[in-house]
Amino acid sequence: MKLAQPGEPVRPLPNSNVRTLFWTADGRYLLGGGFNTLRLWNLAGDVRTRVVESGSRYGEPPLALSMQGKALCVRSSRSASLYALPSLSQLSRSCE
Repeated sequence: MKLAQPGEPVRPLPNSNVRTLFWTADGRYLLGGGFNTLRLWNLAGDVRTRVVESGSRYGEPPLALSMQGKALCVRSSRSASLYALPSLSQLSRSCE
C-alpha cells in the first residue's frame, strides 16, 4: 500500500496487509482493517497498529470501519467497538 498526495512524494505504508480502507473526514488519517488488525497511518506515513481481540476470523468478512462522531466504529462478525483517534484506544461504549 502507498500513500499518494498531490504535490508530495509517494510514501510506502508499512504493515499494510489490510482488506478495508477508510479516510477520516478531515483527511488526516488513513485507517485500514484486516481480519483482526486495525491500522492507522498519518500523512507522514507513520503507522499505529491495534489487534482487535474479538475480530473476524480468516474466511469471514474483514473489519468494517466507520466514524461515529469523533470515534471510529470497528465492526466484525462478532462485535462492534468504538476506538479513539488517533490513539486507537478502545472506548468503554460500543457502536450504536
